[in-house]
Amino acid sequence: MKRFLSRSVLTMIAGAGILSACGGGGSGGGQAAPVTPTPTPTITVPGAPTGISGSAGNGSATLTFSAPASNGGATISNYTVSCTGGGATRTASGTASPITVTALSNGTTYSCSVAASNSAGTGISSSAVNVTPTAPTSSGFSLSSSVGVEGGTLPTDYTCDGTGSSPALSWSNPPAGTQQFALLMTTLPGDGTTKWNWVLHDIPAAVRSLGKDSFGLGTPGVGSDGPYVGYQPPCSQGPGAKTYTFTLYALSAAPTLTGSGAVNGSTLTTAIAGITLGTAVLNLNYTRPTNASGSSTACGLVRGSLGGSTTGNASVSCDVNYAYVSSTSLPTHAMMNGITASNLQVPLAQNFLGANGWKIPLSPAIAASTVSAVDGPIGVAVNGVLIFNPCKQGGCQNGDVKVLGELDACNGHAGRADDYHYHAAPVCLMQGRATNYWDTHPVGWALDGFAIYGYNDANGQIASRDSVCGGNTSTVSNGPQGYSYHVTDASPYVLSCFRGTPSPDLANQSSKFSPIRQPPVQPFKVSNMTLTTDATDGYQVLQFSSAVSFTTNETGSDSYVNSPGTYRIRYKQLTGTALTTALATGNNANKSACWNFNFTDSNGNATQPPITYCR
Repeated sequence: MKRFLSRSVLTMIAGAGILSACGGGGSGGGQAAPVTPTPTPTITVPGAPTGISGSAGNGSATLTFSAPASNGGATISNYTVSCTGGGATRTASGTASPITVTALSNGTTYSCSVAASNSAGTGISSSAVNVTPTAPTSSGFSLSSSVGVEGGTLPTDYTCDGTGSSPALSWSNPPAGTQQFALLMTTLPGDGTTKWNWVLHDIPAAVRSLGKDSFGLGTPGVGSDGPYVGYQPPCSQGPGAKTYTFTLYALSAAPTLTGSGAVNGSTLTTAIAGITLGTAVLNLNYTRPTNASGSSTACGLVRGSLGGSTTGNASVSCDVNYAYVSSTSLPTHAMMNGITASNLQVPLAQNFLGANGWKIPLSPAIAASTVSAVDGPIGVAVNGVLIFNPCKQGGCQNGDVKVLGELDACNGHAGRADDYHYHAAPVCLMQGRATNYWDTHPVGWALDGFAIYGYNDANGQIASRDSVCGGNTSTVSNGPQGYSYHVTDASPYVLSCFRGTPSPDLANQSSKFSPIRQPPVQPFKVSNMTLTTDATDGYQVLQFSSAVSFTTNETGSDSYVNSPGTYRIRYKQLTGTALTTALATGNNANKSACWNFNFTDSNGNATQPPITYCR
């Protein structure tokens, strides 16, 4: 009996490959042909953008461009514009044209290009275009000086061949919206790189002038000639006339300055590039004579000695007769720590700048008779801090300040003009160098022009001290021959009289100091005195403890009784609108620097009203 399979069963068998020879099959025995996969596209970086053009703005450059001819097989995710000029490169990114690069320096030509990026990376840069950012002009904004007209001569007094004073400047018609000013003095030496002689910022918007040897108006920066903060008088070594350009910048806001310490010209230029509303310029020229005073050997000895300081810096200019040691008389080492008897004066910056600097005779010689040194300054240390005799103000009959405990660990303290000075060996200054360094390098200069050295003579032996003024005639290094002084740990610590003829500053010393207040208290016993900086608000904080009650005053006609305990004197120099407001009061006419004072106990409670003092 025949059995027949149904069509559905046959179909199942064939599908399972059981039927191997049923109609039209090839050698594959009925298996499906292999499928070739589609290859993955290769992605490369994009090509260079095209159609590049650039336009200048105020401290900025804007690049317009078209997309590359090839995107490399992937979507372009980003464009980066790079502008290089003045030794720096600035960049900005975006997803499409145009893109603007900011924080550029006005007047500097930048080479700018753009590159595209995709998932494979960044492609080659486009062709470059040059863009020169320019500050907007301000009709009528002008800068002038009483010392010279545009294109005229800078007088010698304002260079290192004179007193090294900063010139008086005045300006008018600043742009609307000016919030503050910045001042830069520049020149182009032989190598073509910009050199900075004066960097000053944070000048209040209400100010329209700076006096000779400007003090307190604005925050000084550091120039190109070493670490000195403030005006650096021209002292070009090359022949021929040099042009010095004073540029005043009217700013729409305070510049953002990063880092700590004094700003330099390059950093300030970058910071103000995008906030400059207008500029005013004055050009003055100076040609150094072949026999320039500032290049003399005697001047070089004083100037060279300042390099020994690691605790603050001074500047030196020289005329025919004197070296002018210019500083604010504040060291960078700790001050006031460890004092055990005090009248609560505090260290403030002093205007010992330019013509107000301390005169050191350049041709010292032993005089026929000596001059007493029993009160006030006897010289200046190489960090710009004054050195006094060992006696209390009024004479040695009032006592030795070191013996009385009125000096800090560095042998200094603040005097009645709130001026910091030494009364004995400046040991904290000296610690910055090997002990024997001061055997052959001056630690300071006496007002008669002879150098002050460390404890030893140049041969390394303990220095002998004559019975005349406490110095000796041994041969010295890096100083004038004929006589020298040496520090000791016994009174009078430096010198007892001047062996040479002192400079006029000895007789005129009182004109150098400008007290801002009455001594707040007669010296009394204190403990645990320290001077620190409050990191939260920048105030200086003089903290001390007293075991007895004491009475202080602010104006000389008031009084405040303080119980035994710990107290703080907090003070800070004013800037900006706060300074402008303080100077606008009637009793501050012709002053330029102000400080705000607060007085508290250890818990922060006020012990007397806050007050502002100006000089």
